[in-house]
Amino acid sequence: MTLVRVLGAATWGGVAFAQSASALASALVSLGWVTVGPSLIAMGDPPTRSVLFAQSLVTRTYAFVIVAPVLIAIVLLWAPDNGRELALLAVASLVPVMGASWYFVGQSAPNRLFLLDAVPQVAGVLAGLLVVAHAGVVGYALCVLGGNVVAVLLGIGAVGRDGPISLGPRAWGWRAAASYVGRNRNGLAASWAGSANSYLPMLMVGRWAASGLPPFAMSDRLFRYALTAFGPVVQFLQGWVPREAVLVYRRSRQALIGAMAVGTIAGGVIVFLGARLADVLSGGRVALDSTLLVPFGVAAGVLVVGQVTALVVLMPLGMSRVLAGSTLTGTAVLVAVAVVFGRNHGAVGIAWSMAAAEIVAVSWQVVAVLQRVNRQAVQVR
Repeated sequence: MTLVRVLGAATWGGVAFAQSASALASALVSLGWVTVGPSLIAMGDPPTRSVLFAQSLVTRTYAFVIVAPVLIAIVLLWAPDNGRELALLAVASLVPVMGASWYFVGQSAPNRLFLLDAVPQVAGVLAGLLVVAHAGVVGYALCVLGGNVVAVLLGIGAVGRDGPISLGPRAWGWRAAASYVGRNRNGLAASWAGSANSYLPMLMVGRWAASGLPPFAMSDRLFRYALTAFGPVVQFLQGWVPREAVLVYRRSRQALIGAMAVGTIAGGVIVFLGARLADVLSGGRVALDSTLLVPFGVAAGVLVVGQVTALVVLMPLGMSRVLAGSTLTGTAVLVAVAVVFGRNHGAVGIAWSMAAAEIVAVSWQVVAVLQRVNRQAVQVR
């Protein structure tokens, strides 16, 4: 049973909108720790890891308190009829950003990541699917909220067992928080821009082409499934590539080549099998064709490579400026193409703006990485 079958295409489109708004807000709350954190954890000793997590907890707490009310207001304005239940779901979906998943990734601790983070969240979603037919979006949102809160508490508890994560009163001041953010400014810019590239298109469709929201949301869901399937590989590489400094260049090249092969497969699955998958997932309620599947397939294939360059390679190589510059440029391309084509071609134009943004950003990253790796190879010789 899927949400679209129970709720119908229109209501499910609202759910997808709320979740996309929450994902965009998550980038604001994470303050770049999801991007830069795993590499810092992988290269740090145990005491340093605990301090880094504590500092991240300070900044993320401030950000959550500021961003959550704004997220609620946006959802309420977009959906005045059922805005309250969608706002509850949006906040529930925002909670995991306070957790320790990126810490476990940097530790190369897949068991912790799975048992303490993934299992509670998945349990919440499954419980929500069981009650949504009777309790609606509110029941689903409450189950998701419960699972996410448990995951956050378990994660913080696990980090606390590794070392003390308590900080003095001064560490919770605004100046200390601003200092932490300042040190992560490149990762922060990259995180914000990357999330905008991925989730802003959904909000644009909701604003400019609301009738095209259900098929766009289904295409986006297939896109997310492809990235989720590749997620464990990225998480492994985030801990593997920077662990041995002498091998980081060789491992970077190997990771990049592998990502290109996987990205080609992921994009092909969406383009050639997406229509059938959408029919199965929606019970025939949402139909897709190549006009949306092709741009989403291109975006998925390119972004698989982008996840490796951004999260695995650029940070260990000290190329955070390249990461920030490329993702910000991609966001500018996204907005420009969406404004020009989205208003005239609706969801299809916005989908292509998403693909164009990823192509520009990832091409920049790949060229920069290959130049650095080749330069290092020449120096070694």
